[in-house]
Amino acid sequence: MKCIYYYMTKNLTILFILLTSSLLTEAQINIEMDTTILNDSIPQADTVEVNVWDHYDWQPFVAFALEVGPDPDGYFESYSWQAGVIYKQHFYLAAFATEYQGDIQSTVVFPNEFNLLFKHGGASIGYKTSRERRVEILVGSQIGWGSMLWKLSESGRNFIKDDLMVIHPFVSADISIVKYASANIAIGYRKLVGLDLASVNPKDFEGITATLTLRLGRFDGTHKEWRVIK
Repeated sequence: MKCIYYYMTKNLTILFILLTSSLLTEAQINIEMDTTILNDSIPQADTVEVNVWDHYDWQPFVAFALEVGPDPDGYFESYSWQAGVIYKQHFYLAAFATEYQGDIQSTVVFPNEFNLLFKHGGASIGYKTSRERRVEILVGSQIGWGSMLWKLSESGRNFIKDDLMVIHPFVSADISIVKYASANIAIGYRKLVGLDLASVNPKDFEGITATLTLRLGRFDGTHKEWRVIK
């Protein structure tokens, strides 16, 4: 009797273990299938490297420029301030103001001595390659309006002036220095239009120019960061 009881108990135990293992295995398969379906139904986020400045169309800057250009005595230096923007990393637009008051003197009306003041301002427009390399090429032109003025050397009083237009095409190289600064070296040609001033020949101020500009702004077009785009 005990042998029969022992035999039945042993068989039932083995059967219970087999059934339990089968149920657990089936449950695990169902859970894995449900997880796969759930994962497939949820859109997955892709991690990509993006350019931060691709999200901003306008990149403002300010600049200070030193320009060397022709005058009756050879070449003279003038200084200018600029403020502008770079649109979509390609299109350059700035406002500028330039003034020169050098050593050019003349006896316009004897016996008085006069100093020449040359100033103008306007817009600078151009197109540049995208800011993805350390050196970029910019092609553009300055178009400005201003005047030349003879001033009395002793008193500084204005004597006579005439208005003019300045057309100044140029080609330049932008050199990235740090994230917020770049240097620009330009070669151009200055042309004066409409000037008719006593003791001044406009052609003396026309010709090849060289300009060095320091720009301050946000120029880090190569700055990257990892972002998740959903």
